[in-house]
Amino acid sequence: MYRVLYRQYRPQRFAELAGQKHVTDALSAELTGGRLAHAYLFTGSRGTGKTSCAKILSRAVNCENPLPNGDPCNECDCCRGILDGTILDVAEIDAASNNGVDNIRELKEEADFPPVRAKHRVYIIDEVHMLSIGAFNAFLKLLEEPPEHVIFILATTEVHKIPATILSRCQRFDFRRILPEEIAARLHEVAAAEKVSLTQEAALLIARIADGALRDALSLLDSAISAADGTGAGTTIDEETVSRAAGVADRSYLFTLTDCIAAKDTAGALRLLHTLYSGACDMERLCSELLFHFRHLMLTGTLKDARDLVVCTQGEYDEIKRQGELFPLPASIRAIRELEQTLNAMKYDSGKRLLMELVLIKLTQAEESAPPAAPKTSAPTQGKRAVKPADFTPSKPPAKDDGNDTPAAIESPPVEPEKDGAELDSLAPAADTAADEKAQSHDDEIAEKPVGPAEQEAAAPAVKPSAFTAPEDFWPQVLELVGQNNPALAPLLKGSSARIEGKTCFIQAAHPALPLLAATPINSACLESALEKVCGRAVKFNIDGDSAPPSAAEPDPLDELEENLFG
Repeated sequence: MYRVLYRQYRPQRFAELAGQKHVTDALSAELTGGRLAHAYLFTGSRGTGKTSCAKILSRAVNCENPLPNGDPCNECDCCRGILDGTILDVAEIDAASNNGVDNIRELKEEADFPPVRAKHRVYIIDEVHMLSIGAFNAFLKLLEEPPEHVIFILATTEVHKIPATILSRCQRFDFRRILPEEIAARLHEVAAAEKVSLTQEAALLIARIADGALRDALSLLDSAISAADGTGAGTTIDEETVSRAAGVADRSYLFTLTDCIAAKDTAGALRLLHTLYSGACDMERLCSELLFHFRHLMLTGTLKDARDLVVCTQGEYDEIKRQGELFPLPASIRAIRELEQTLNAMKYDSGKRLLMELVLIKLTQAEESAPPAAPKTSAPTQGKRAVKPADFTPSKPPAKDDGNDTPAAIESPPVEPEKDGAELDSLAPAADTAADEKAQSHDDEIAEKPVGPAEQEAAAPAVKPSAFTAPEDFWPQVLELVGQNNPALAPLLKGSSARIEGKTCFIQAAHPALPLLAATPINSACLESALEKVCGRAVKFNIDGDSAPPSAAEPDPLDELEENLFG
């Protein structure tokens, strides 16, 4: 029967473990120095060699003729028996299916007996994080004081699920993800042993798709050999063969969709989506693929060379670089956020096609329109002399009151260099000048330099920004935006009201937790952003609390009775 490549070429010595030299060196030193621990914990992502290392260690501690560096000889009776599975002193336990208290109790009873043929009883417990709480508690005492002849080797991909009491009693080794170059080197060794021609580009593509897992890489090489001709010997594996075997071929629709988004072609994007949907394309998978496609655009737009971070063929990478130039970094980040929100919504909504259509429309349309921000200028520095003081509303003065009645437009320094010195002298107010003389000089200036209606309209926003006057229904609009962007803050504002005075929005709300929660950066930024979009300028907010007038107290029945009895 055919054995898959990752089983045929499982490492038999520490030196054959790819990319884990920091682990193998430490274990070799312990073996040669006779400083073996009673419990080891191997943790890391899938396919990085945890179980293979545990099996090598189980043979090394029982080998009759160990090598000078601590490796097992793999030739003695003990090593051969462990490899063949005929020595029962070394047991591999799957914690996913043996995760109960009774299983641990059986393990404790068995561990008390000395080994039959080996030097040590070795228990390899794979996926140990799957043990139940009760099983962990039962295992704790055995792990703390095990018999002298017992060694435990625990392996897991989710170390955060293991209790701290277990972690503190184990010697921990972290297996890192294997680099693409190391995986590619190992693939060439296996391909040479199988008499298969493997190109360097194909090996690197397999390594990037495997995402640091050598076992996944060997499985993909197995699939690529089958996809080529299935014979093995004499087969040539190139980049196209790997793409076909891995299912990453023909992703041209992603590039077409991205071009439609860049060109703001909503109709083209929706037509392509309809074609994909008619061809039984899963909308959730399409959204995920488009999300990672924009991640590639973000990386290529940020880094000079992102080839090692993008899993694709060289031709696709060139196309990604071309499209990356069409999307500035903020546009890529915005698309990623929109697609991520849509992908999360698809998990709880049956209308996945509708959600995908909505996100495509949103991405192909221009940036969401916001009211144009008023010029960030203040009246004292940007005031025009052509504007009459009467244009300023008394309730909202544009400048600070310095104690006299001189208008700010006259007090501001001259900004138009073409005025002569005589005119500047006429504009400089004396400390004891009467108000009517100032008004007369101001009218003379207007007569000297007439201002047309268009200039008056242009000057008006600079003196009195439109943001000072908020829309009458501004608060419902603000609440709607807050509800869309921050669902946690919106309930606290329910039933609230607000008014704008100057540059501050005073909010009246009865919820006692609103002042505290609104002060957090994420909530305050959301509220200020909504106010700015609705009011057209930056507006600060102030929480008044429940400022509603107190209702009249109900009459006390005892007081009424006292009045009736005693007059």
